[in-house]
Amino acid sequence: MKHTSLKLASLLAAAAVLSITSCRNTAYGVANDTERNTRTVGHGVERVGNKIGQGMERTGEKIQDSTR
Repeated sequence: MKHTSLKLASLLAAAAVLSITSCRNTAYGVANDTERNTRTVGHGVERVGNKIGQGMERTGEKIQDSTR
């Protein structure tokens, strides 16, 4: 009986260590994914802002051309 409980305790300890390691790796992965996604969204917002600026500039030029 003592031998069986030692095996069980060993298995539980190994499972706990693997679980902790997995959580750490998962947290690291989530942090990396979040950073990458945030950067990607930032670049997308920048591109959209540039396109809006270009569109406004063209509109302004067309308004100036039409008033000449």
